[in-house]
Amino acid sequence: MISPWVSLVAGIYIMSICGSTYLFAVWSEAMRRSRLWTVEQVDLIGTLANAGTWAGIVGGLFYDKFGSRPTAVGGSLLIFSGYFLLYLVKIDTIHVQYWQAALFAFLFGQGSSWGYTLALNTNCINFRPEHRGKVVGVLVCFFGLTGGIYTQFFKGFFKNTQDGDNVGRFLLFMSIIFAAVLLFMGLICTTISKPIDISKRLYFGYILGIIVAVYIGSVSIIENFTKASPTPFAIVLIVLMGSLCLLVFTYPIYIKTKVEYEEPDLSVNSLNPISSKPKEYNLLQSLLTIDFWLLFFIFLGCIGSGIVVVNNFGEIVISKAKLKPFGQIDYNSIPNVEDILTFVALFSVFNTLGRMLVGFLSDRFLDRMNRCWWLAICGAIMSFTLFYFSFSTVSMMYFGVITLGLSYGGVFCMVPILTSELFGLVHFGANWGVIGVAPAVGSELLNVLLAGKLNDHYAKSSWVNVTTTTNFTKYCLGSHCYQYTFYICGAVSAFTIILSFILKLRNSKRWKRPELFE
Repeated sequence: MISPWVSLVAGIYIMSICGSTYLFAVWSEAMRRSRLWTVEQVDLIGTLANAGTWAGIVGGLFYDKFGSRPTAVGGSLLIFSGYFLLYLVKIDTIHVQYWQAALFAFLFGQGSSWGYTLALNTNCINFRPEHRGKVVGVLVCFFGLTGGIYTQFFKGFFKNTQDGDNVGRFLLFMSIIFAAVLLFMGLICTTISKPIDISKRLYFGYILGIIVAVYIGSVSIIENFTKASPTPFAIVLIVLMGSLCLLVFTYPIYIKTKVEYEEPDLSVNSLNPISSKPKEYNLLQSLLTIDFWLLFFIFLGCIGSGIVVVNNFGEIVISKAKLKPFGQIDYNSIPNVEDILTFVALFSVFNTLGRMLVGFLSDRFLDRMNRCWWLAICGAIMSFTLFYFSFSTVSMMYFGVITLGLSYGGVFCMVPILTSELFGLVHFGANWGVIGVAPAVGSELLNVLLAGKLNDHYAKSSWVNVTTTTNFTKYCLGSHCYQYTFYICGAVSAFTIILSFILKLRNSKRWKRPELFE
């Protein structure tokens, strides 16, 4: 039987490629300029990528039925197909409309979703529930680091020309590497017969996650203000990621046992002692509860609002630039344009730290604060950040990107933990698959229908043509381009605070720290 620590490391590697939707800003602008698509059309591609990633119902049901290894095979095929088809679009091998490219993005998103479900559910089963916050925290932190890790690889190993000549090669790279990681790591990420306690070695995973996060943030700042070559930094990052294998060196790769392999004990008493009224909910039963929809709309509001910023870093920076309206400028001459990739990397870093910090603290103070408090705190920080963005300059956005990342990551850590505690682990794949649709719905409502349409509307009254070596693209210019979007998204995030308190009050008697935790 494969050691749970091997499965944990495999899960971390899987998570480190499943957050590839955070790389959307790296390649989407080049795709938009080469295909002459509008902001709203490109936002649809980003929305379907998010929809694929978070609409995990099919992957969840598949995992519940067939287990981890078949899920790894299916997920790797999906993620390869999506990115490879986008690569063919970028190099003009196939000619498609924007909505067809959006379907390709949905495919790689689905592959990511299958990998996410595999890594998360397998490791929640393998470790005792009182440590679920820490285990989920270290897993989802590397999910959040995907953007920072591969942005650095893009800058280090692919010449970062703004006309997008090498974006095609980067898409090909992702199609091969992401599929290979999910396939091979998924084959060794398996469940064990009985959950184990954690040891201090788990904190090595936390320390390494912090080191990688801080390293990526520091390198981004160094590259932004100096002419240092990004390639050596990318090589060091590969070494840091490889050091994850140290987690298993002091523990046998295989566990010898005299009995045949047993199916994991998925009873609530063994896996979910936090609830004083233990019950496992199948998908239909979960859908009929108020708690399910409270958690769904909290997830939708917070993450949908965050996606508005994450998917539009490029447009937001250009809209805030002090340029002459109705003019024309070369892309590389735009003030602060180099901040776009820095924001992507910086968000990835603090998104990661938010997941780790909230996961750790929610376990540490479980006897004093139930986990809904952390959702409310993250919603408050998210709301503050969005109102802050409404009047900030590009240089002021650095602080906002940090707080956005912390709150965004905290929500992503808490929601799967609460899903398992409220509805159990037996049907976790299916339940999480439906709740995971919330960010996709939020992205469509707030990013495409709100931000995209408002941006295109205001671009009619104030715009600038941005040129590259091959074509030009019209961008909205002025603070009004996203100001009302930030107001509305800030209000939506504030509303999730109320929903979090309602969820807390409805379950305050159920969440009691049992003697097992003391």
